[in-house]
Amino acid sequence: MWPLKTIESQRFEFPTKTVVLYDPLLSGPVVNDPFGVVVLAAISTPIAFAYSVPATGVGTYDAATAVLTVVGPTSIGTPPTTAGGKPLESRPIYNLLKKG
Repeated sequence: MWPLKTIESQRFEFPTKTVVLYDPLLSGPVVNDPFGVVVLAAISTPIAFAYSVPATGVGTYDAATAVLTVVGPTSIGTPPTTAGGKPLESRPIYNLLKKG
């Protein structure tokens, strides 16, 4: 999370073609393999940006090119943290929409 100054912008380019993701729940070790080989279950699918398109005046999202542009100035306020001062969320949260 970065606050932007008036002259700054952020550009996020999302995939427009099929991507390969791996499903950890369907992946696993090969049965009776003495070396512990693990097979990753691949999911090959096109994806689309599902939500979080900027509010009016904050930026734009071009669905044809899958480019999200946020323009300054922006203010993010104070991000939520734990009592120890660490970020409340330890990993980014993605909401991907499977096409088709």
